[in-house]
Formats: sequence, structure tokens, C-alpha cells
Amino acid sequence: VRTVNVGGNPGGYNGLITSGYPTTVPDGIAFSPNSSYAYVSNSNGNITVVNVITGLVLKQILVINEGYFSINGLAISNNGTYLYVLVNRFDGSIDYGSHLSVINTNTFSILYNISTDYEPESIALGNNGNIAYVTSGYNDTVDVINLNSKTLVNKFLLPKFLSPIGLSFSPDYQIIIMETLQLQEILFQFLFNGSKLSTEYLLKKQDSLRESSGLLN
Repeated sequence: VRTVNVGGNPGGYNGLITSGYPTTVPDGIAFSPNSSYAYVSNSNGNITVVNVITGLVLKQILVINEGYFSINGLAISNNGTYLYVLVNRFDGSIDYGSHLSVINTNTFSILYNISTDYEPESIALGNNGNIAYVTSGYNDTVDVINLNSKTLVNKFLLPKFLSPIGLSFSPDYQIIIMETLQLQEILFQFLFNGSKLSTEYLLKKQDSLRESSGLLN
């Protein structure tokens, strides 16, 4: 049974929540700005919407159910109106239209999709919320997407074979912190100035960077 542990929320529900799909595996989670709602991506192509105060499942949003797919990273807009969902569509190593789905959290409907690189894994929003940074674990890239124009505006090339799977910003948005599949015990800390990603990186121990970046998987 797929469960989400929401313990530790003061005054809220403390326990486990099931999605109602016994064979479903959760992958990502994002919270509304007021922390009242959780959005959980599942292996069956749905997003489970949970009221973390009551522990009730409010809605199942069907994102995709065709072919081979996975739903990976999630992010939510600063005002809580839009949920951004990474969808990987594939057959072996062939990409069949991986994309970023944009969902209206008031109507629970998909507004549109934006194409991404193959195997999108994680997403983080810039400090103004208008730019999305999306990692590709297969191509070792970071796509920079303008959410207003719905276009790819830049692409950062990372060292080969890193397979980035986690992405977060430092509080001042000057450093991108990435977790990689090939070096699971290491987080790569990339210097970032908004338009360029330094090719030099620092190796830091996992625990300290996880704590400071919020990557607490």
C-alpha cells in the first residue's frame, strides 16, 4: 500500500495516508505554500492531492496512462496556483515525448505541456518563480525553461555520467545543489549566476548539504 508519512505537522494529521492504489509507488512530493496540501506523484501516472491537516485524500489527478512512463519531480508556483510535474515517456532508451506538465491546482486540470530533455528527473524554480530548471539524468543536462513563454531558453551541460537526480537552490539562489545517481553519497555544488553554470564543482559530504538544501530523501 502506498503511504505518505505526514507526522510532525503541528496541529495536523499524524499518521499514514494511502492513495487507494495497492500497487502504486510514490516518487515525488511538493507542498502548497501554506503547507496545507501535499501533491504526491505516483507510478500509476496519478498525482494524489492530500489535505495534510485532516489526512484526507482530496483528488487523484491523472497525468498520463499511455505507454511506458514515469512521473518524477514536482514543484509548485510561489502563489500555489500551478503544479509543475515532470513526465518521462520512453521505450528503452528512446524518448517518446518527455515533458513538463503544468496543472491548475484550483481545477486540477492540465493546462499544457512543455517539452523537456529525455529522462527529466528533478525540477526547481528560480527565485521569481518564472524560470524552471530541469535535470536530465540520461543526457547530463539542466534545461532552463521560461514558464511564461513556455520555451527552452538555455541548456547547461554537466560532466558526463553524473546522472543528476536531485536539484535544489541555496537560500540566496547563487548555488545549485545536485544529487547524482552515479555518486549517491556525494552532492555536487555548482556555482551559479543566473545565466551560466560553472564547470568547476565542489565535492561536499552528503549529510551537511542535504540538511542545508532540503534534499532530505
